[in-house]
Order: sequence, then structure tokens, then C-alpha cells
Amino acid sequence: MRVLFITKGDFIDKQNEGGLACRYRNYYLLQKTAGKNNVYVCSVVPYKKENKENIKYIYDKQTLVSRYINYLGMRDGISKRTEQEIVDYISEINPDYIFYDGSTWGNIAEKINDKENTIVFFHNIERQYTLERVKKGNILCLLRYWATCKCERKQIENVEKYICLNDRDNKLLEEYYSREANLILPITFSDLWKAGEYGNEREEFLLFVGSYFDANVQGIKWFVKEVLPNIDFNIKIVGKGMEQLREKKFLENVRRVEVIGGVDDLAPYYKKAAAVIMPIFMGGGMKVKTAEALMNGKTIFGSKEAFEGYDLEDISGLYLCEDKDAFINAINDFKNREHANFNINIRNLFLDKYETDAYIKKFSRLFMLREG
Repeated sequence: MRVLFITKGDFIDKQNEGGLACRYRNYYLLQKTAGKNNVYVCSVVPYKKENKENIKYIYDKQTLVSRYINYLGMRDGISKRTEQEIVDYISEINPDYIFYDGSTWGNIAEKINDKENTIVFFHNIERQYTLERVKKGNILCLLRYWATCKCERKQIENVEKYICLNDRDNKLLEEYYSREANLILPITFSDLWKAGEYGNEREEFLLFVGSYFDANVQGIKWFVKEVLPNIDFNIKIVGKGMEQLREKKFLENVRRVEVIGGVDDLAPYYKKAAAVIMPIFMGGGMKVKTAEALMNGKTIFGSKEAFEGYDLEDISGLYLCEDKDAFINAINDFKNREHANFNINIRNLFLDKYETDAYIKKFSRLFMLREG
């Protein structure tokens, strides 16, 4: 069985963002299902990159102007030339299955005009996700919203099977498009935690992990303003591009906040942190960093959006905080009690429900439905 994985980004060499980590997880599951040498990749990247065996990179220059020109053409941020290159590569590979990673490849799916043995993975229901950004005041997203709606509808009409991250997205899929997911596949991680890494080394700080992205920036700015003055913790902010919080002086003159930015290895920060904070109030799908924190056995103070799609099982150490007071009260209660920087029950939840290998059989069955 030959499978073509159509996606975006340099996810094989870098998994330092949530979306890239999820793409790599999907790629891993495809390899486990079809065999490593039977999975071909076609990935759109914003810079020139040399192809590898079974991996084709298509360069699509991403500027603000080019993206909006493409939105005007009812394309989801990529050029007409790029779409044709992908179609040509599909013809060249002639795969048994096409796996669309993301739900706005509709122009390509329409050109292929063959639904059989095609699967789409929804990182979000993009129509809802983009509309939410428009409602938050990002008027420039209105053009993207129109393009997204058209591309996503074409995608759904021209594929055979659907994968959603959680029940919320599945309900939106039914509400907007009268379709139902064939599989609910939550965010998972391959287990990178090593026994013995957590010793006595600990610092009393709260860790925020996330790239420089609207929801993350909005969330941490809110937390620093509303919650930090009322708790006795320092904060460290780690994530690709977060240096801009310093450069743009978003957090200027705020004591007890250390902006670190992008790092090659998050493990030392997870190891030393007292707990993780996730004040995320907008978005879709599931938050990859939640699974990562679970893998590291960390106490989490998170919003409803941060925990969306996760089964918390009433485990001590996972605090659902819906507003300012909830964050303040939960963190202060944690501070005033004896606490460890590692919670075995939280890690066991990860191993039981959010470790990638646990989903190989379910994922593989999706490809066997027709054959079996």
C-alpha cells in the first residue's frame, strides 16, 4: 500500500511547534500502518529545501502580500502554481491512498476528482477557527475566512474519510458540513520522557510553553496582568518567536517574568518547573503542549480551551481555571501546600490515553475498512 501524505512545514526536521509535532505524529502513524518505505511526503515550505528519498518539498514564498493575493483567488494561502505542483506529484506517485493533513486542500482534492481511498485530518474545523479570529477583531482575516470556507467545503466534498481531534470538532463537522468523523484521534506524543531524569533539582517558577501566536500571546499577556500580581511565583516563557515579547516591549518592566524564547530542548525547563500554566482562551482542535506537559508529569493550571479534548479523570494536579480568580486561588493553594515537580498520576494518564503507539491499531483500521 502506497500512501501520499500532503502537508505543510518542515515537520520532519523540526517539531518545535504544536502543529509540526502533530504532523510528525500523523506521519509516524502512516509509517506504522503502511511501512516506512511506502509513505511519500509532499510538503509545502516557505523556503527552499532539498528533497529527500520519498519526500518532496515545494517552495511557496510566504509573505503577507502573497498570502492575501492567494486568499483573493480562493486558495488557502498557497499559490496556484503550488497547487498544480502537488497535483502533478500525485499523478507521478499514483498512490493507493492520499492523506490530506489539514482540511483546506480542497482545490487539489477537487482536481483529483476521486474520493476513493482519501482521508482528511482536521487540525481544526478551519471555518470556525478563522471566524473566531475575525470576531476577535482581526478584520484582515475576513478575506481568509471566505477562502477557508470555500476550500474546506471542497475538501470535505471530495474525500472519503474524516479524522477529528475531539468531539467538539466532530460536532462542528456535523453542524457545518453534515459529516461525521470516521475516527476521533486526539493529540498524542511518542514517549520521550526518561526515567530518572527527575531528581531533586527544582526551581519555584511557573512555565509557559508556546510559540509566538495570537492565542498564546493574548493568554500570557492576560495572565501577567491579571494573575501574576496576586501569586508568589516567577514565570518563565519558552517558545519559538517569544523573544518578540521583549522586542515589542509587550511585557516591559514586568517583574518576575523571564522571556527565554526558542530553545532546542524543552526537557530542562519541564524538569525544573514547579508547574505549567496554560491560559489559552481561543483556538480550535487540541493543544499539543497539554499532552507534552502530561508526558512530563507536570501539574497544570489551564483554561477550558487548554484542556479541550482531554479526559482529565479528576486527577489531582490538573486544575481547570475558568477565570482570574480560579487561577489565583488554585495556584496559591498549590503554593501553600507541599508540592513536587512531578506527578506520577498525571504521567500515567498520558501513557494510558495520549501516547502515540496506543493508537496504531485504531488508526490502521481506517485503511482496512474497504479492504476488509
